[in-house]
Amino acid sequence: MNAAPKPESATPMLGDKALVYRLLRLVNLLSKPFQERFGTRYDLSLNEWRIMMGLAARPGATVTEISDWSGMHVMNVSRGVTRLVRQGRVLREVDPADRRRALLRLSGRGRTLFGIIAPSAQAREDMVRKVLSESEAGAFREMIDRLIDELRQESTDAGVGGRRAASTSPPRRSRR
Repeated sequence: MNAAPKPESATPMLGDKALVYRLLRLVNLLSKPFQERFGTRYDLSLNEWRIMMGLAARPGATVTEISDWSGMHVMNVSRGVTRLVRQGRVLREVDPADRRRALLRLSGRGRTLFGIIAPSAQAREDMVRKVLSESEAGAFREMIDRLIDELRQESTDAGVGGRRAASTSPPRRSRR
């Protein structure tokens, strides 16, 4: 038997053992049942569900705030919000303190749909917690938070739409 040749250009760090690949796989596996159970039935994308989760936790948020909270690109949030408003699931109101801002909240229809889907999302959370001990869950949460903070800082350092230049030196931190 001949073994399949290994591509010389393949970087082992980007294979299925890579941490980033494994994180993406975990997120995909956690969210996979969503489309099967709810997405098609309720004409709701995963991004729209994420927006609804953000608004359930933070009524009165803006598109930018949802983007910051969720890590989703602001354009994807904006498109999702537009669709949710059109479907009557989200209400958009002008901020009386700053008329340039739109404040968002779930409508009655949005809250009803959230109430239908939220128990399944909570069950996924419960499943993750059951697999990990309390100390493991706490450590995992802390590691995730550190990664989120680093990636947010990277985005801030890069500026809007930009990229931080590739370098062998560690990233600079802004002084606050």
